[in-house]
Parts: sequence; structure tokens; C-alpha cells
Amino acid sequence: MLVMHQHIKHKKIILPLLVIYFLFGCKQPKKDVVIDVSSNINDSIPKKTQVKDNNPKCFSTNDIEKISNHYKKLEEVIKSGVEYDFTNSPVEYSDKDILWLKRTLKRSICKGEIKRVKDDDDSCPKSILYNIDCSETIVIDGEENFSEQDYWDILVKKNGKVIISKSGGAG
Repeated sequence: MLVMHQHIKHKKIILPLLVIYFLFGCKQPKKDVVIDVSSNINDSIPKKTQVKDNNPKCFSTNDIEKISNHYKKLEEVIKSGVEYDFTNSPVEYSDKDILWLKRTLKRSICKGEIKRVKDDDDSCPKSILYNIDCSETIVIDGEENFSEQDYWDILVKKNGKVIISKSGGAG
């Protein structure tokens, strides 16, 4: 009988201790960890818009979209044979740049696109690439030959304007 009485006594003590442990012991630390981690994360993540707004040499997402749309429209107009009005362009071109673009984009095998420079910082892109790919398949003596030429302009911001800082090509 003494053994049975001790067994019941242990059950009466263990059951309330387990309930107290589960109510207070398990839930409390989880709540504290979530609060601490979230406040530290929010403080340590830099906001991209803050960096772009504070640095006039960075291209914002809106800048890149505007320039990309400009080049799409430019290519469309030049391929159609209509004269493009460069006075409202978001990019500042020299007369030489304009002549080159007209001559290159007029070719049906050439297609341009805006790309980010691979080595540039994503939170503050300081340059973007306008790449024109001119490629075609030519049949010579019954054999298919692939011809490809690439041209590119590196665009940067300088004194509030978008300019071409470097140009090149390969093919």
C-alpha cells in the first residue's frame, strides 16, 4: 500500500509540473526570439531606394525602364523608315552616335536590348549596357554559316544626364 501511495503522490506532482512547463517554459522563449530577430533584421537591411535617391550616379529601376523603352521605340521607328526625334531622348547622343544608331538599327538582322553590367552593384547600378546583336545565317555553297556582330554602349549618369561613356563591338 505504501508503494501505491507513493506512485499516486508522484503523479500528482508531475502532472502539474508538466502543465506549468508547457504553458510557460516552451512558449515564452519563442516569443522573445521572434521579437528580437525581427527588430534586428529590419534595422540591418538597407533600403535600395534610399541608396539610389542619395546617389545621383545610380540608375533607379524607373531610369532603366525609361531608357529601355526609349531604345525599343528608337529601334521600331528606325526600322520602319521614319525619322526619329532625338530631342526628347533620355540619352544624350553626339551626331556620330545618332548616325551610327540609324545605320545599325536599320538593318533587319540587328536587335538591341538593355542589360545590367555584371560587375555593377545591384543596389546602386552606376552603368547600364545597350547591346545590339546583329546575327544571321548565310548559305554559302550549300553550307549554313552563322554571322554575328555585337555592338555595345555603356551608359552612365553625369551631371544629371545619361551619356555614352564607352562604345565597342565584336564580330
